[in-house]
Amino acid sequence: MSVCIDVVRLPHPNSSAVGDEAKEIQREEESIDEEILGAVLSGAKLRSSLRALATAVSERRFADWDGYGAKPASISAMMYAIGLLKRLPPEAPEPDISIDPDGEVALEWHRAPRLVFSVSVGPLGELTYAGLFGGSKVHGVETHMGDAIPRAIRAGIQRVYA
Repeated sequence: MSVCIDVVRLPHPNSSAVGDEAKEIQREEESIDEEILGAVLSGAKLRSSLRALATAVSERRFADWDGYGAKPASISAMMYAIGLLKRLPPEAPEPDISIDPDGEVALEWHRAPRLVFSVSVGPLGELTYAGLFGGSKVHGVETHMGDAIPRAIRAGIQRVYA
């Protein structure tokens, strides 16, 4: 569990942005820190997912971690991924967690080669998803999570295990 707390306390990335909007984003990111500390203490499945996320981020926190020019793991994307993980229903299986070469957090649920659903969490909270369910496919982008997981993402996770 200490790995999660160490990652949670990483400083927010410095931004060259200025102005009221940039300051508001910084305040929002700081308030997410408080939520994260509470999340670390609740639920074994959530703790396990947070530990996997912390490990993935810490192993890929430097540029070119893959030897092909990958960007470092995005701390902001990690924060939004934690928000998504916290909102998963208790019956949802744990996702596999990794970092994409663009620094975004990837969450994947799979049961078979053609039963898979993946969500890439961006540094601004956008959720890019794709699913393969036998012969059918879905994909899209959700730009605002709010207080609940977007319907398309919840449905995609459920379809993998239906």
